[in-house]
Amino acid sequence: MAARAAGLPYGIKFYKRDVQTNGAPEELKAVHPLGRSPINTDGGKAVTESAAIIDYVIRHYDGGRLQPDVADPAYDDYAEGSAIQPVVLKVNAARIGEGAAAIEARIERELANDLGYIDRCLGATTTCSAASCPAPTFS
Repeated sequence: MAARAAGLPYGIKFYKRDVQTNGAPEELKAVHPLGRSPINTDGGKAVTESAAIIDYVIRHYDGGRLQPDVADPAYDDYAEGSAIQPVVLKVNAARIGEGAAAIEARIERELANDLGYIDRCLGATTTCSAASCPAPTFS
């Protein structure tokens, strides 16, 4: 998304994770030892984590056009740090099944809270960029 918003050419490579463990394949670990995704490769540099990738693209290629105002109180790594937690819990709860029933209501409340916040931040806009949205890691 960041490369597209900055008008850069880009490609997408998909790595198939292990069906049993959800672990990274060796091919992805060859790109980055932790086998994490998403990952952005630029020359010999590999950058992982959505917020870091967006920051990298903005700093190296965008000329500041999409750079959020760091003085804005809404500026933070909200999507990577806070908003992702209930999403990860929801995914893992689905894998656990009935054993996660006790936390389902809490997960749903947190998801609704985060999605409501994102909706309010976007307002009437039809696009989201790092400059207009404090949760810029949608894709």
